[in-house]
Amino acid sequence: MTIDEQETQYWPLTPVYSRDEVAGDSLNFSEALLPEKPLPPDSVYQMIKNDLLMDAQPGLNLATFCNEAYTDPWGAKIVSESVKKNFIDYTEYPGTILTEKRSIRMIARELGTDFDGDKFNGKEPTDAHEESQQGFYGTATIGSSEAIMLGLIAHKFIWNFKHRVLLKYGDEINAGATNPIKVDPLDRPVVLMSSQVHGCWDKFCRYYDAVPLYVECKDSPYSLHDASIITEILNTKIEDTTSPYAQKIRTAMGYKEGSQGDRIIGELAMTVGACIGTTFTGNSDNVPAMDNATDEFCNQQNNKYTEEQKSKFEEKYKEEYALLYPEQKQPPTRIPELIDIPLHVDAAASSFVLMFSSNESAIKFNFKDCPKRVLSINLSNHKFGMTFTGMGSVIFKHSQVVDPSLIYNIPYLGGNFENYTVNFSRGSAMIVMQYYNFLRFGREGYRDIMDKCVENTRWFVEKLQNDSTLKKYFKNVSNFTMGDTTTHTIDLPTIALTWADGVNSSNVWHLTDISDKLAQKGWVVPAYRIPVYSPEDTDGIEVLRIVVQQVVTREKLKALLKDMKAVVKEMKKQWQVFDKGLDKVFNKKLGKPELKVVKSKTQEAIKSQAHKVINSKKAQKPTARRTSCLC
Repeated sequence: MTIDEQETQYWPLTPVYSRDEVAGDSLNFSEALLPEKPLPPDSVYQMIKNDLLMDAQPGLNLATFCNEAYTDPWGAKIVSESVKKNFIDYTEYPGTILTEKRSIRMIARELGTDFDGDKFNGKEPTDAHEESQQGFYGTATIGSSEAIMLGLIAHKFIWNFKHRVLLKYGDEINAGATNPIKVDPLDRPVVLMSSQVHGCWDKFCRYYDAVPLYVECKDSPYSLHDASIITEILNTKIEDTTSPYAQKIRTAMGYKEGSQGDRIIGELAMTVGACIGTTFTGNSDNVPAMDNATDEFCNQQNNKYTEEQKSKFEEKYKEEYALLYPEQKQPPTRIPELIDIPLHVDAAASSFVLMFSSNESAIKFNFKDCPKRVLSINLSNHKFGMTFTGMGSVIFKHSQVVDPSLIYNIPYLGGNFENYTVNFSRGSAMIVMQYYNFLRFGREGYRDIMDKCVENTRWFVEKLQNDSTLKKYFKNVSNFTMGDTTTHTIDLPTIALTWADGVNSSNVWHLTDISDKLAQKGWVVPAYRIPVYSPEDTDGIEVLRIVVQQVVTREKLKALLKDMKAVVKEMKKQWQVFDKGLDKVFNKKLGKPELKVVKSKTQEAIKSQAHKVINSKKAQKPTARRTSCLC
């Protein structure tokens, strides 16, 4: 049958649900086989729409950080008109490229990037079109995961090249020095970070041959508030047999026992990672303190080396760079110190809130507030930047952060243009949407939206803490006040709840049960155990997480509180029914041999034992529910 015959076999008024491919059994979609023949487009549309009916309602999805629920009609229109364009075609779509460059420059200015030529900081611009200076200040990405990788790639290049120079020219650099710089061919770059970071940090280390070194976070505030742990780890000797961090390094590198002498972990550090608004609880690392601690460590270590060592290293660095990258006409723009550890800040879930909210106690994380070692920051535009899913950004402190050899020149699409991304082809719609949002909302509009999200978060936490029922069962473990593990300052619209103190000590309930019950009422509220030792483990406390986006209104939160109370009441009733059943068994004669052993036990002891038996399978770590967007 030809395509024309296929398309005309149905009259226009033939009901879709009278067609065999829609309502019959002529196609078995569960087999995932490509159909041999074309199908009418309205039939295909209806079949796919039916499958999508199983999806949750985006407006009730409190799990995701991503904006899945709203844009105004004009935003939808600009997205629709841009969806067909491939962003990588710079020459073909110069107007689209300008929207990206202008948006990136707007973000960079908010974060305190130091532009080479900028009329706003007293410098003469090097070009009449400011966006043409964009090359090394940042780029749009598919999401914040790619943005993190690009930031770390820039830092890894510097670490790799420094290590190469020290290995090759170590004898010359250390000539006559009483404190020689030590390197080992087995060395690999180390990324030091909290165990609460996003999983893409671990993916970077696996894919790009770096060693992740996670700081354990067992207790509140479930983030790095005290930067002294950073100093302690950086100063730990690699041969220290009492340190789990040193053990991790020795294992990862494959060093022979005793081969590293007095070397310390900080000599291997490529980057210190910090997170503002973690995926797991919404808590934040103390970036200013980490910035100061890392800078102090680097300065102390570099002061141990002579000026001759530093000068010879710089000379050999330039020499080796010219040898390996002859296409670069200029010497390297960023020559590291002998001990040089930058910070990368993961602000995916929080950056837009903190950039624009009017909260005076907002968490510090940008280049202006952390001026010493923070060189790169990633953002998620598709979270509180309010594009739809498919856009992140990485922003650099200045144009020297990314080595020019990493900027890729692409000549074969009708012109030469520079590109610094992991991905190549990508859609244009979300990039254009971000530019639309910036112009549509402006700073004042973003501030009002972010403030409302934070205000609603505070309202929810306050109502939960003052509710006679809910406060008995839940406590908030998000938004701990910086430097204080007992109080909360709600700066970010993320709520993480765990069991209240003294509740559920027998492990009768799990928060996954609460999540399941709420799902029956339409809500998507994820429940999971937070990590302690690495992003992949589930050894920490159970939490129930709620993200208060722009579409999560006060009325929705009121309904959620009501449904949470109903769920608790329902679960209590279920256990009461179960206990009544136990009472009947207890009061009967225990004639069965296997039950005689419990005759001497009290009724409460029997109930407790029964609870344990019933939950023996559940007591194993529960499977996380509806973890949703972690990107």
